[in-house]
Amino acid sequence: NFTSLFHNALVGSEPTPKCGGYYLLNFDFSGIISSSQSELERSFTNNTRFSLQNFIDRYNLSLTLHEGSSAADQLAEFFSIGQPENGPIFVNIDEYAHFANELLSFRIDLFQDTISRGGFIRKWYEVLKRAIKTIVDRG
Repeated sequence: NFTSLFHNALVGSEPTPKCGGYYLLNFDFSGIISSSQSELERSFTNNTRFSLQNFIDRYNLSLTLHEGSSAADQLAEFFSIGQPENGPIFVNIDEYAHFANELLSFRIDLFQDTISRGGFIRKWYEVLKRAIKTIVDRG
């Protein structure tokens, strides 16, 4: 879909050799609810599931995610299922700092809990970092 997506942009008129060589996995963290730790974790987990399911649907993959697991577990399961046939995955994270900035401004304790060694957001990013060695490409 490169041409239809980028025909009006400079990159569309000057495609690189890697043009169209990636599956695109999008996450948008702008809608993450951060009113409490339980809401934050629920919202982050739902957002992860929604993004992964959109990827599966967009590329017509026969993958099924198991419900009831953490966001990090969902991401790990998704990456363990296997790489799509025609190329690596490129991960785009939009508004990655949106809820973090909100927590830093109003709930520093919750921010520290989520990114600490046992924090669920840190675990999510650790899964993503491990996937860079196998299924996710840095472009």
